[in-house]
Amino acid sequence: CDDECTGLLLNDLDRLNQMIMSVNLTGPLPAPYKLLYSFENTTQELKHLLSPQRAPERLLQLAQENLDTLVTEMDELLTRATKVTADGEQTKQDAERTNERARSLGQFMKGILQAAEAVNEDAIRLNETLGTPDKDLEKSLPELQSEADRIVSEMRNKKLNMQERIAQDEFKNAEDLLNKVKKLFGEPSKKNEDLKNEVQDKLANYHTKVNDARDLLKEAMNKIREANYLSAVNQNNVTMVEVSADKLYL
Repeated sequence: CDDECTGLLLNDLDRLNQMIMSVNLTGPLPAPYKLLYSFENTTQELKHLLSPQRAPERLLQLAQENLDTLVTEMDELLTRATKVTADGEQTKQDAERTNERARSLGQFMKGILQAAEAVNEDAIRLNETLGTPDKDLEKSLPELQSEADRIVSEMRNKKLNMQERIAQDEFKNAEDLLNKVKKLFGEPSKKNEDLKNEVQDKLANYHTKVNDARDLLKEAMNKIREANYLSAVNQNNVTMVEVSADKLYL
C-alpha cells in the first residue's frame, strides 16, 4: 500500500476512534421505544382476541344456544300443527256421523211423508164415503167405524209429536256441527295460513341462525390462527430484543 492508501486507512481509523469515543458507555442504554410500542400494540390485540367474549368456546356456546332456541320453537310449531290435524280428523268423524244421521233423518221424514199421504188418502175415501146415500151409509157404517179406528190407531203408533221433536233435535245437532265445521275450517283457514307463514319465517330464521353460527365458527378459527401467528411474531421479536441487548452489553 502506498502513502495515499495509508492516508485513507488512517483517516478511517480516526473517524472510527471518534465514533467510539462519542459513545457514553457509563450512562444507561436508550430504550427501544419503537419496538416497545410495537409490543404494546401486539399485546393489546392479543388481549382482545383472547378475551372471554371472543373465545372460541364462547362463540360455540352462543351458536349452540341459538340452535337450541330454534329447536324449541320448531317443536312448538310441530305441536300446534299436530293439534290442528287432530282437530281436523275429529271434525271429519263428526261430519261423517252427522251425515249418517242426516241420511237416517231423511229416510224417517220420507216415511212420515208416505204415512201422511196414506192418511190423506184415507181421509179422502172417508169423505167420499160420507157423501154416499143413506142406505149405503147404513151398510158401510161398521166399515167406516173400523176404518176410523184404524186411522186413529195408525196415527197414534206413528207418534208424530215425538218424531217431530226427534227431527228438531237432529236438525239442531246438524246446525251445531255445521257451525263447528265453519269454526274449524272456515275461521282457522286464515290462522292456518298465518301458521304456514310463521313456519316459513321460522325456517328462514333457522337458516339465518345456522349461517350466523357458521360465520362465528369461521371467525373463531381465523382468530385462533391470527393469534398463533401474532404469538409467533411476538416471540421472535422478544428473541431479537434479547439478542440486541446482549450485543450492546458486549
